[in-house]
Amino acid sequence: MGVRGLTTYVLGLPGPKRRKLAPNTTILIDGHGWAFSLSDRVALTLGPYGALDALARREVAAFRAAGLRVIVFFDGRSKNHKTEASWRRQKQTAEQWESIRSALLDGAALTDFPSGPLIVEQLRGTLRSLNVEVRECVSEADFDLCHAALDESDAIIFANDSDFFVVRGVQYAPFSSISASETDGVSAVIWTRRELASKMGISEHALVEIALLLGNDFTGQYIAIDYDNLSENAVAALASLTRVESLREAAIEENWDEHYQVRPKAGRQGGDAAFGQHAAALLFARTFYSNDQQGLLMQLEGNVLAPIASRRRQPRLDELLDIKGLVPRDCRSPEGVPELVKFLRERGPVTLGELAMKWLEVLMRKGAKKRSAIPQRCLRALSDVVRNGHRSAPPPAHPHHGLAWEDIRLSMAFQMICRDVSGAGCTALCCTDCTPRAALRF
Repeated sequence: MGVRGLTTYVLGLPGPKRRKLAPNTTILIDGHGWAFSLSDRVALTLGPYGALDALARREVAAFRAAGLRVIVFFDGRSKNHKTEASWRRQKQTAEQWESIRSALLDGAALTDFPSGPLIVEQLRGTLRSLNVEVRECVSEADFDLCHAALDESDAIIFANDSDFFVVRGVQYAPFSSISASETDGVSAVIWTRRELASKMGISEHALVEIALLLGNDFTGQYIAIDYDNLSENAVAALASLTRVESLREAAIEENWDEHYQVRPKAGRQGGDAAFGQHAAALLFARTFYSNDQQGLLMQLEGNVLAPIASRRRQPRLDELLDIKGLVPRDCRSPEGVPELVKFLRERGPVTLGELAMKWLEVLMRKGAKKRSAIPQRCLRALSDVVRNGHRSAPPPAHPHHGLAWEDIRLSMAFQMICRDVSGAGCTALCCTDCTPRAALRF
């Protein structure tokens, strides 16, 4: 999520001059962010993996032609400190899917799809086939990216996260500012915390306090009444439509120097526990923004934000799409698809289309034994949808996009199975389109 509203505000400032990256420059790329950035730039389909693969290959070729050293960081599974932020993202995804469902049922044209479940695995496979250096992080990749930026001389972070505007010692280029081609080289608009603070006319310390109040992945759930020492100007700023600029003006007027820190309010609803959680969130965010590797590691090991992380249960994608009632239970986990595991081990590399056909056999066999058998029209269409992102013959009720809601549910279920099988360590995905070189490999 990053800092709320900060990217939009920064885009309105006179930015640094675009810089062409010199040979031997190290670029540190947020892998998950890159996968979503690539996905946003390819065709509107349910599984745009071939196009994503091709675009990633072009960008890697441009980076190499420019003589850049490329290191890609992927998030790990341990991200309890960000469960609240993850919950908000999944809530947004749920709203997207509901909008798509309504459009399909109404026969309206589609304008957007949430990114496919396999985009990160696709990018991993593409990078692996190109021998690009990849680092799998234990926790959030942001932390490792920031620490690497201090260790690597003149390294630049490529990402889409406004937290990097606020982290000490980091050079940050948003994906939207990057231009890369084999002929013209690689250039980007590169920001540092010092430069942003200077353009805002405030200290770096004040920039951090503003970021905490605006809300990030750790402090985003807190509002003005949760803080103890906010002035009337700061409270009004948080309620205004120009929150960043209004907080900037408050910081200047009230001289937010290194002695000023926003504090959680005691005696609030939730008592000492709520106060402690808020204090822990502020400490964690400040440690992150100071790029204090040891301090951050101690807090991660101590799981200081665990009480915050446990407050809500995240909705699952199979629940959002109502897949549970459509796909037999034993076809939704790596352990429950022994037929697919056996098929892959016997066949070796197979395309997604071939694997989809095998999965259909499993579903038809299991569904035939139950009253809730999957409609045959959905099963016949699935392979077409997985291969091409749409039906060859559009369903009569949906002439705009060649998809029915059942197609999406089955296609997403199938891709989730592929993702889960890969995540269980059974496979290495690469080029998961349906070209001859596209394959799931054991």
